Amino acid sequence: MLSDRDRLLRMYRERVAAYQDADDGFRDRWSAWCRMVLAYGGELVVPPLRPEPDLDWLLADGMEHGPQVRVVSSGGDCHGNVAKLWIDGKIDVIGTGYALFEGLWRQHSWGVGDGDVLETKWLCERYVGVVLPAGEQTVRFALSNFDGDVKQVLQQRTGRADEIVQVLQAVRRRRLDGEQSRSTSGAVT
Repeated sequence: MLSDRDRLLRMYRERVAAYQDADDGFRDRWSAWCRMVLAYGGELVVPPLRPEPDLDWLLADGMEHGPQVRVVSSGGDCHGNVAKLWIDGKIDVIGTGYALFEGLWRQHSWGVGDGDVLETKWLCERYVGVVLPAGEQTVRFALSNFDGDVKQVLQQRTGRADEIVQVLQAVRRRRLDGEQSRSTSGAVT
């Protein structure tokens, strides 16, 4: 009879082995990430349902956050909670990675202020991850995870509406400049 830990370990290994979108080296990099976070404690790392999109960044720059943690329980989804707090201008920085809770490392996001963690679900034992840089990456994260009405936020010019608009305009200009340079590079002179 398998122990609970062995049963979970088998299930997590099968999940990672079944990833269809993962490149050939993904499984080795995932194992390296697991070793990295398990060095901070815990029993197992819960792989997300799809390959971790930030795995290479986490491996390169992931670090422990805290130790001071302030809990602002919002229930629901941690990624959505943090996105809302950022859009509303209540936090300056978003941290994302994995958090240790009851022996398991799980994909997680949190706010960061003065080096402290702002937790929106429940107090975790440890936090290891990266801080999203200001600008496009943070705006993409926030808009991808915000469950409110983005159009309303932008129309009402609340919170970070101006910053979001500036980033979206910059992305649009870059995209248009890229399309324009591709169309002129094929021109015959």
